[in-house]
Amino acid sequence: QTAPRRQARQALLMAELLDDVQPAIDAIPDPVQRRMAQIEWEDSLEFVRTRPLVIQIGEALGLHAAALDELFVTASTL
Repeated sequence: QTAPRRQARQALLMAELLDDVQPAIDAIPDPVQRRMAQIEWEDSLEFVRTRPLVIQIGEALGLHAAALDELFVTASTL
């Protein structure tokens, strides 16, 4: 499942999680992985549900698999 950048960010906003994404990225301890995550967050045109970063950030935001799936469903309606 994929979500265009705009829709994914709007779904995060509606879930009151948008402002928590950057701190989750900033908390990645490895500097290379942190920069890779930052690039993916800033430059992706769409987000893919199965991408490791999406799963990692979802977990950091306290989203279990079903909640992350629901976020993508919400994004698809926006």
